[in-house]
Amino acid sequence: SDGTGDNADAFPNDASETADSDSDGVGDNADYAPNDSTVQSGPTQVVTVAGNPAAVVGQTMSVEISYDVTDGDSTLTGLGLNVHYNSALITFEAFSNVLATDNISSAGPFNDSDDSDADTSTDMYVSVAWASLFGNWPNVLPASLATIDFMVEEAAKDVGSVTIDFSSTSNAVGYAFQADSKDIDVITATYDFDGNGDYDALTDGLLLVRYAFGLHGDRLVNDDVIASDSPLTHQQVEAKVVEGQQISDIDGNGNVDALSDGLLLLRHLFGFSGENLIRGVVHPDGTRDTHEEITSYMNRFMPTVA
Repeated sequence: SDGTGDNADAFPNDASETADSDSDGVGDNADYAPNDSTVQSGPTQVVTVAGNPAAVVGQTMSVEISYDVTDGDSTLTGLGLNVHYNSALITFEAFSNVLATDNISSAGPFNDSDDSDADTSTDMYVSVAWASLFGNWPNVLPASLATIDFMVEEAAKDVGSVTIDFSSTSNAVGYAFQADSKDIDVITATYDFDGNGDYDALTDGLLLVRYAFGLHGDRLVNDDVIASDSPLTHQQVEAKVVEGQQISDIDGNGNVDALSDGLLLLRHLFGFSGENLIRGVVHPDGTRDTHEEITSYMNRFMPTVA
C-alpha cells in the first residue's frame, strides 16, 4: 500500500522502499550511496565504555566514555549524548574529566521516561553535550569524552552485572550514531582471603603469592597463613583465593604472576608506597605501571575494616 504496484516495486512488502538503484539489496531510502553497490551506510560517530571497569559493591565505579568516528574525521560539529543506567543498581555521583573542547553542558540525573535507549532495564540517564561553532570537534581521535562516577549498590550483587547504555540527542549532520552498550560485571571478591574482615601481609598476601606459584590444597592453606579469627575452613579459604583471581592481575598484563602481582599485594600490605612499591615487579606489558595506578587499583578491593 505504498502507491507503487508490486510488479514495479523492488520491495513489495516494505512500504518504506520502492527502488534499489544499485541492486545491492538495500532500498534507496535507507542506502547512504544508492548508486554505489559497494557502499550501503555512511560514517558513524561511535561511543563506547573504555576498558574494563569493575563494579565493586559499596565502592565508586568510574566509567570512562570513549569516542571515535568510522571515517576518521576529527573536525565535526559535536555530539549530544545521554548515558543510561539502572538506578536500583548504581547511583550517579559526579562527572569528572569532561572533554572541555566545545563543551556546552553536563547535567542530570534525569528519569528515562521516554526509554530513548530502547532498554527497559535502564531507568535514569545523565546528559553531556558538545557543539563546535567552527566544526573542529573533538580535534583528536579517539577521544575520551568524560568519566562518570557511580556508587555500586548492594542490589547489584544479586544481579551480577550493571549496564551502561547510550543514546544521542543530536549527532553531526551526515553521520549516524552507534552506541555500544556495556555490561559490567559486579565484583564481590576482596583481598581478605581468610574472611576475617581485615587484610594482612602474612596471611592474605602470602596466600596470593603461594597460589600464584601453583600451590593448592594443603600446600596452599595451613594454619600458619590463616588469621586466628578466621571463620573459614581451609577449603573455603582456597575457594576465596580462587575467586580472588578475577581481581589479582594487579599490573593489568593479562596474567596473575607470583613475582609481579603477588609481590605487589604483599608489598602493599606491608606498607610499601611510591616507587618502592613497584620497583622491579611491574610487567612491561601491564596497563597499570605507576605506583599511583597500582595503589588505587588494590585499594578498590580491600575489605572495609570497622
